[in-house]
Amino acid sequence: MPNLFEQYDLRPEEGIRVITERLRERIEDARSEEERAALRDAWERLTRNPEARLREALLAAPETRPSAPLSAGEVRADAEAELSLGDLVPPPRVAASFSEARSPRVPLHRDPLLLEVLS
Repeated sequence: MPNLFEQYDLRPEEGIRVITERLRERIEDARSEEERAALRDAWERLTRNPEARLREALLAAPETRPSAPLSAGEVRADAEAELSLGDLVPPPRVAASFSEARSPRVPLHRDPLLLEVLS
């Protein structure tokens, strides 16, 4: 079965509202009742079932189209932003959450959350 995000040219990072809008447009343009039924089924799987939406998002191919380039003003604003050392160092409670004791290194193919979602 093809990935729903890829099949209907949807982006996983878009929210339920955008998914609904795009699939509604496709339903309006559908030529057959079978096509409408497939679109409704895709809409239900992507909007009413968070686990199915996450599974489809994780299995979707990553976006390969280049993003729009930044304008000269945006580049200049980023370059002129002043950073202090405090901006670069994570707060102690965040840094503590990265410790080996709190989050042991687990290879992705053994990650319990991913295994649960993908099974």
